Amino acid sequence: MGSMIIDGIRVEFTDETNVLTVIRKAGIDLPTLCYVSELSVYGACRLCTVKDDEGRYFASCTVRPRDGMNIQTNTPELRKYRRTLLELLLASHDRDCTVCNKNGDGPLQNLAERMGVRNIRFKSAQEHHEVDNSSNCIVRTGDDAIVVKSTGPMSRRYGASENVAITGCILHSRDSALKIGTETHGVIRNVTLSDCVIDDCSRAVGVWVRDGGTVEDIHVHHLTGCTRRYADSYQLPGAPGWWGKGEPVFVSATPRKGKTGPAGVIRRVSFDHLYLTSESCAFAAGEPDSEIQDLRISEMHLTLQHHGTQPGGLFDEQPSARHIYPHAIPALYARCVDGLTVKDSTVRFVGENEAWDGSVAELEHCRRAKLELEKLV
Repeated sequence: MGSMIIDGIRVEFTDETNVLTVIRKAGIDLPTLCYVSELSVYGACRLCTVKDDEGRYFASCTVRPRDGMNIQTNTPELRKYRRTLLELLLASHDRDCTVCNKNGDGPLQNLAERMGVRNIRFKSAQEHHEVDNSSNCIVRTGDDAIVVKSTGPMSRRYGASENVAITGCILHSRDSALKIGTETHGVIRNVTLSDCVIDDCSRAVGVWVRDGGTVEDIHVHHLTGCTRRYADSYQLPGAPGWWGKGEPVFVSATPRKGKTGPAGVIRRVSFDHLYLTSESCAFAAGEPDSEIQDLRISEMHLTLQHHGTQPGGLFDEQPSARHIYPHAIPALYARCVDGLTVKDSTVRFVGENEAWDGSVAELEHCRRAKLELEKLV
């Protein structure tokens, strides 16, 4: 408990956490942008800067009150300082306020009006980008570009996720261009993806069951582009946090870690006319009690080429009990698939990569498999 002088007025304080709180207790509306009392002290905007009787300036939100302090909050120098700070903030802010949904109620706009800032002397630091009109559908994102799921609450309320047609898109993501599933408590059916460009995604198309649901009648046509492996955060030495290691095709029916029973059903899935440069294999893997049924691939022309910064040699079955594990990379890997057809397809290995074993296909516990996958030299 103590007291301090604020603009010539004595103000008592008890358990206030900083000088700014005492200033506001005195009825002085000091401008701030970054300060939120419930959060840790930040002090970035500096608009709440005050001056003490020894001529020192400090952000009032960062200093605890002390008995006998004597500060000023509204000198000509402080007002000039705040206006300059506000101009600098506005210089790095989008100035097209008239099309902003906060127009008339934005904190920066309101402060500029209150502090009399009419002109900004500093050059705009806002980056300007030309509009990309190369496609009617361009998706650029960190996580999956397009996702179709069937969560428990939504599937119970609305039924199946079905009848989805995606066409003519340019898709960039550090995960899948199209992800179907992972959350699969209900039914996902009748989804098509066609005539799209895959722009450096960690996977082109991923199809999962994990929660006992059904994914059926998924058809992908005419894709071109490339997939690559990204690494931003590591869960294993050398393993990226993003799902995917550069697979052109990924189909997976494996239970989540700690879960028992079948993962679900994947059936009647087809891919045709794929022209992709990738860093990993076309991957399809089920389990003995969750076989993938009727998977067809035709006119897949795959180039395995290392064009990223990360090494290979890992299979990535996240999120599942198998997780991530070392494995040599063939062109095609299939496990527990009943009815696998690959026809009129080719693969070319370009350059050297110790992760690739150079083999065309590796099959485990597959039934009714017919492969026409030629290795080009």
